[in-house]
Amino acid sequence: MRAAFSLALAFLVTALVPPARAQEVAKYPPEAVLQLIHIFDKDPLSERGRSAQLVILEFADKNPDVLVNISERAMPWMNDEAVPEVARVTLTCAYVAGSVRSQLERKVNANDALAGWKQLFRTYDIMRKRSVSLRVAGVEELIADEKEGKLKARALEVDSGGRDSI
Repeated sequence: MRAAFSLALAFLVTALVPPARAQEVAKYPPEAVLQLIHIFDKDPLSERGRSAQLVILEFADKNPDVLVNISERAMPWMNDEAVPEVARVTLTCAYVAGSVRSQLERKVNANDALAGWKQLFRTYDIMRKRSVSLRVAGVEELIADEKEGKLKARALEVDSGGRDSI
């Protein structure tokens, strides 16, 4: 299953960002990436937010200074075909952006699932305000874990357990 996540994310990033540009994105300074994450955070559904998504995902994939662990436990919405693809991409970018932001700000090359999920929750709230009928079981599961005080333990499991990385 983890290989499917890696393959799906790699395909998504490759399809969205041309190879020549991908090498440039990997060299973006942290400040520029943090600005793009801020743009995405402010309005992930705007044209600017969607453009920032592409660069954030590519940066996470190609830059050796950040590590984002992916697995069904970390991103339970990724293979949920009941969720529209655009929503899955936006939610994935939110998780990735939160982890990347944390790593760049702390200057630490280690996944931060908790930071990823906090960003995910903000993005999900924005998405739900625009589309009240949107319900993503995997995100709702994470929100329930947070309410029950289980999210930090889950983050430790994701950050330290066996996983695939981008």
